[in-house]
Amino acid sequence: MLRIVSFVLLIAAAFPVLSSCAQESTPHMFCVLTHIVIPGKANIHDECIKGIVKCHREHGFKYPFYSFNSESLKMYAVIMIDSIGDMDGVFGEIGRVGEAAGAEWERYGEMEVQSLASYGMSAYVSRPDLSYRPSTSRLSHSEAGFRRWTIYSVKYGSEAFFEEKMKALAALYKKKGLNDPFSVSVSFIDKEMPVYIVEQCGLSKSDFYAHHDKNMDVLGAESKTLFDSLMPHIRKIETEHVTFMPELSLPKQ
Repeated sequence: MLRIVSFVLLIAAAFPVLSSCAQESTPHMFCVLTHIVIPGKANIHDECIKGIVKCHREHGFKYPFYSFNSESLKMYAVIMIDSIGDMDGVFGEIGRVGEAAGAEWERYGEMEVQSLASYGMSAYVSRPDLSYRPSTSRLSHSEAGFRRWTIYSVKYGSEAFFEEKMKALAALYKKKGLNDPFSVSVSFIDKEMPVYIVEQCGLSKSDFYAHHDKNMDVLGAESKTLFDSLMPHIRKIETEHVTFMPELSLPKQ
């Protein structure tokens, strides 16, 4: 039964999710859970997740969540919470929905076992103070179906330096008058810390990179110098390309 919670708890993000394409000025918390799907089992997994979301809709799951599909056989869901204490509330809600759905819930749990290689959970808080939000963005939040998540594993003790550089990057974006925002979130529960996620948006992957390349040209040497100074403070950088899945989401009503 508890295995089913993994998808519903899933970052970000976003939610407004990680919300680089939404105009927000106050921090918020969110859980991110990752499903790693067994190769060749994507169809079973998709049917399983559709069923789980159906159960949550029909039985009034109380927490909004937003789902994403990656290029690497991973699925993510982001569930919005107000505090760490809400994590207990989320598990309680999942248990309530599972009990109400009965045999249907158990059937989807069996499908999940057949299709899931592993899962993990992390939790983040957004950092509007490190993010860039132009007065007018190129895309509205509803238009931004594609997201690039750049995941920075920062060396312990380098958090202040990393955050200083994110603020400098936001100031450089503003100085150059760019209209593509980015948002920064930091983990408070993860398998390794500290971790920061930088989210950027586009209509599609091709749209994102077309504008991203232009932006990098505009930012020029100042941007390169900034990122070069960051590298000694970074343990690892990972990139995820994800697509928002509205049919597998339960937005705030």
